Formats: sequence, structure tokens, C-alpha cells
Amino acid sequence: MIRNPSHVAIQLEDGRKFTYLELNQVVEQIFDLVYHQVRAAIDKIPSQLNLDKNIVPTPLVAVVMTRDMAVVASILAILKAGAAYVPVDPTFPPDRQSYIFQQSQCLLLITDEKSHRQALQLGVELPPALILHSETAEVVQNNVHTTNNTTMNKNEISSQYTESAFNRVYEHVDIDDIGATQIDPKQQLAYVLYTSGSTGKPKGVMVRQEGVLNIVGWFADEMSIDTSSKVLGLTTLSFDISVLELFMALTRGATLCLAKSKSQKDPFRLLSFISSSGVNVVQATPTTYEMMLATGWTGDENIDFLVSLIVLPYVNMSKPDIDEMNIVYQSSIINHQEFFI
Repeated sequence: MIRNPSHVAIQLEDGRKFTYLELNQVVEQIFDLVYHQVRAAIDKIPSQLNLDKNIVPTPLVAVVMTRDMAVVASILAILKAGAAYVPVDPTFPPDRQSYIFQQSQCLLLITDEKSHRQALQLGVELPPALILHSETAEVVQNNVHTTNNTTMNKNEISSQYTESAFNRVYEHVDIDDIGATQIDPKQQLAYVLYTSGSTGKPKGVMVRQEGVLNIVGWFADEMSIDTSSKVLGLTTLSFDISVLELFMALTRGATLCLAKSKSQKDPFRLLSFISSSGVNVVQATPTTYEMMLATGWTGDENIDFLVSLIVLPYVNMSKPDIDEMNIVYQSSIINHQEFFI
């Protein structure tokens, strides 16, 4: 059963809105297309390996999409299938995208038409691709092999599934049909995120579901996130702060207000979206807040702000600025990754 199925789950810059029921329908569609491949890969993992390691080997699925409803649905479907997602931002330099594809060796790729065309120009071998329409998530092309002679028994899938770290998401996006493995899903990877490579080659950081649930639950409690919350989704999916934005909203039945990539660098466009969508929870870097304040904007008493103060010496943003913006939680965390270990 989906809790509050008619409540808006995702709101976009162009005004489109998707309820939790509509989001779940898209998640189910994508899940049905990728589940068998993921399950087959999981079944090949030696059972003893699952028992001996703190991080359970988890199939990886690359996600290369523009910021729209379909990318959120794809991430949820990947987790629901028992896999982990590897975000590849299509705006990243080609060399970095190529490196991630080569190093991650993903089982599958979920993408949209434009992003797939760009990926084909990278000159590297890509995984079998499920190509979706970025706005509607309708299947444009399916290169993912499915087992046609196998009927998926979803009751059987549910009986195999132990308590998921993401069960709170599926209180809102159909918990009854989650597919996964017979191992403890909290020890499974949620995602693999590649670092910037500023000190060398980008490194894939493996993050477990348990760690994600830790930080998401803590911040959601601190920020009192509930169904009345409208959480801004601004950060690239290739940066770990995006995990907080995404799941802080969806695990509490709130609305995720997903901004386009252009809004990450255009403060006037960003502020317009915040105003028009009724965003009341903003989590961003000090650099982003500095950019917003530079427009003459002085904050909003109806919005709760989350910021990491540790980097303030490196930006032109003073403590009075922060106080004026009604920031309710001021973090001194140097490395958010501490929460994910």
C-alpha cells in the first residue's frame, strides 16, 4: 500500500508535478525491465562472500540522465531491484565520464536519448542500455535482455526480502513489491560515487544502504521533514549531498522540488523556482548561498536552510548573512562521508 498516493512527490521547474502514485507506476515499469538482469547477477555472487564481507557485492547500474522525473524513478527502481546506482553527470567532461564507465564495469545503463547520444561519442564500451524519455520515462529503446519465459512472482520476491534500509521510501513508493536478495539489504551498496579526481584519478566510493539511512534519518529528524515539506533538489547526482536531498524528501512523504542543471549556476533562475514552487527546505553549499545573496536576496523566514560552515573562510559569506537567512541547522562537518561509513 502506498501512503498518501495523491500527494505530490516531485515538482519540476516547468510546473509539472507527479504524485507518489504516478511515481510508483514509473518505478514499477523500470523495475520490471531491469529486475531479471540484476537478479541473475546477484545469484552469481558466492554465498560465503556475502557472509564474510562488511560490504555485500552488489550489481551496479549506471544512471546518465538529465534532471527530470525519470532519473528519480530510475534510482528508486535500481534500489528496488537490489542493485546500486552509479551516477554519471552528462555535463561532466567526456574524459571523466569515460573513466567512470571503464572503471565501474556496470551491469546496465539507464539513460535518456540525448544523454545516450553523448555517451556513444565517448568511444568506450557501454553496458546494455535502457533508454527512456527524460520527461515521461516512456521506453524509447530497450537493449536490456529480459527473460521472457519467466513469470515474476512478486509475492515470492517479497517473501525473500528482509527489512530494507529504504523501506521508508517504499511506504510512499509501494513497499509490498520490493525485490531484493536473501542477504541483509542494509549491507548492500546504495550507490558508488566517483570523486572529482583533484588529487589523481577519480576514486569510486562505495556507500552502503545502512549509511545512507543513518544520515537521511538524522537530518530529516533535525529538519522536521514531513508531508508539508518541500525540499529543494539542486545538487548534481554525482555529489553525495544529492542523496540527502532526494531521500530526505521521499522517505518522509515530502515533495522533492527538482531544479534543472542550469539553476545550479543561475541564482535568479534558482530563486524564481524556489519562490514559484513554494520550497521551504533548502540544503546547499556556502558557495550557492553566496551566489544567491549576491543578487540582493536576503533570505526568507518561511524557509529552513541547511549549510556546512566549515568552508565559510573560503567564500564571501559572513555569519550575520547566515543568521539573517534563518539557517536552522549549522553543520561543522568537514566530510559528510563520515556519516556513510
